[in-house]
Amino acid sequence: RHGRSSRLRIAPHFCPAEHWRLAMSQLARLVAAAAMGSFLLALAGAAVALRLESACGKWVQLGNAVAGAVLLAVALAHMLPECARDLEPWSSALGRSLHSEEFPLGSGLFGAGFFLIL
Repeated sequence: RHGRSSRLRIAPHFCPAEHWRLAMSQLARLVAAAAMGSFLLALAGAAVALRLESACGKWVQLGNAVAGAVLLAVALAHMLPECARDLEPWSSALGRSLHSEEFPLGSGLFGAGFFLIL
């Protein structure tokens, strides 16, 4: 008798499966609302870009230049060091085959890709 009274008793109207279904339903609605909001925001951005392009082409050129600069800055600051670290074994192997010091393969590939785009 003592063991029974110390157990946790769940109220008869509480159903864990129903609670889980309700939580998943709310999560599904939240995800759907976030997806719809992102889509509408992207659509509004496209409409603004089309309106600016028809109004003044110089603003579009300026926006493209700024976007390119941000992309280049992110690539140089964040991606290049990680690439150089990941290619370090290949760099040292290439340097040994060329009978020189370690060749900066990550930086070399980054520079070659940049100049190929130009």
